[in-house]
Amino acid sequence: MSKLITNSGKTLPRIKQTGKTLGRIDPKSLGKLLGAEVVSTKAIRPASPVSLFALRQYLLENLRSSGGRPTLEEDARRQKIPLSDESWQALTTLANILRAEGIPVSPGQIGGAIIRQGLTSLNLLPVPKGPQRKAA
Repeated sequence: MSKLITNSGKTLPRIKQTGKTLGRIDPKSLGKLLGAEVVSTKAIRPASPVSLFALRQYLLENLRSSGGRPTLEEDARRQKIPLSDESWQALTTLANILRAEGIPVSPGQIGGAIIRQGLTSLNLLPVPKGPQRKAA
């Protein structure tokens, strides 16, 4: 059984500052005095294996085949979204990697899944409720 400990010691006097308050230092002027240079403020984060695995799992859980090309379960409409050649090539490369692993997916389906993940991370879409189908 625990016992309550009570502090019965004398309280110490409060410390009071009696000196003059110094003014704030402007960060830009301090940087100039120290010879600092502006560097990129954008954080460059390569895709982590965890996020690529999450994309792969999302595609595996939501791809459905009804005899033809497999489609993502919640895809209700097809939209034309402008992409650079570089972005389309990156989606094509990722689709080829996933196809080699046995996941029949198109670059457009990967793009849609990435957009959905981005909108979910911005709290603009609800978080998916886990696997849609039972594992075989």
